[in-house]
Amino acid sequence: MKKFYRSIFLLSICVCQVNLVQDQLSTVGKEFWVGFMDNNRIIPNAYDQAVIVISANENATGVIEYLGNTMNFSINQGQQFTHIIPSESIDVLHRNSGVISEKGIFILSDGKISVYA
Repeated sequence: MKKFYRSIFLLSICVCQVNLVQDQLSTVGKEFWVGFMDNNRIIPNAYDQAVIVISANENATGVIEYLGNTMNFSINQGQQFTHIIPSESIDVLHRNSGVISEKGIFILSDGKISVYA
């Protein structure tokens, strides 16, 4: 009986380890949707901005689209491209909780990239 419980215990540990490995997702891709939440409530009327950093795993050209604006980019493997959107000119930050707004930013590339927002 003791051997049976020991076998069940070891089997359950193996099953848990397999599930942990399957939950890891890659941040590399060719198509992304990103958004920004308001996080500057401490200082009223303070200047804030949305920053998008794209790093290339391979040579890539692409486009960033938001609120009717388009920004093209072209980067080589190992390089980074940074795009700053100041809220004074175009506010892509979601300012209100519980309100749906169309402030999503779409990024499309022909090569594999990682996007940090």
